Amino acid sequence: MVERRTEERFLLYIDILNFSNLVAREGKVEEVYEIINRLNVHRHDVFTTIIFSDTILVYNKSNARALEDVRYMVMFLCEFAQDLFYRLIGKDVHFRAYITCADFAHYPMENIKDVFYGEALIEAYRAEKSIQAMGLFMSNLVAPYSDIFKTARFNRNCRFVYIMRTLERHSARKQDYPLDPHNLMETDAIWLLAYDIRYLEAIHRHKNDAALPARVRKKYESTWRLLMRRHRGFMTILEESGFDPRAISACDWTEPFARIGTRRGFFG
Repeated sequence: MVERRTEERFLLYIDILNFSNLVAREGKVEEVYEIINRLNVHRHDVFTTIIFSDTILVYNKSNARALEDVRYMVMFLCEFAQDLFYRLIGKDVHFRAYITCADFAHYPMENIKDVFYGEALIEAYRAEKSIQAMGLFMSNLVAPYSDIFKTARFNRNCRFVYIMRTLERHSARKQDYPLDPHNLMETDAIWLLAYDIRYLEAIHRHKNDAALPARVRKKYESTWRLLMRRHRGFMTILEESGFDPRAISACDWTEPFARIGTRRGFFG
């Protein structure tokens, strides 16, 4: 028997939320799996992906030795989560994800296709289940190497990751609203901001939905508060306008919103 050893890996653990309800709705799980099947991660030869039921695992195949390599790994894991995030907005499907770094092993056996285990998986599983919010989080160990995606403290063990980078550019700093429509259209920001606005509207709607269990509404409420830390001006204007995108900019938003969740959309 060949002895197998765990090795240190950067691991992205993604849990698709409300999966049992998706299973109960004919065709919905297949739609989500089709989205997962088209993710950019499958075309990146540095990373491997494992999918089982409502969980997606992504990790680097080889060790990161230099500081540049570590930052590279962390950036791409964030981008993989971001890719899934935007592709799911049109379906109003959400996830909670966690990035960590620890020992992990994954290999096939004669009669078993995938064997995987290790501290990284245990830590990610426990941390993700304890987080009562949605989106991407990363351990404090990993956070110092995230030099592209901004983060904010969530609890003593991990940080929340801000993955809506177009929203970041148009809300994190002091902005005068409404924004210049010519600038949004010339830079194609309108096509990306439409997704962000649709997502924020969904989070706001669900956190105020009395038909949902209190524990579920709490997750949406926590997510809303985390986003408000960095995007308060933008989100306040949207909320006060009843989520009318023209309060953000006097653009024609018809086509950008119509394309969300379709093959013609920026993220499909």
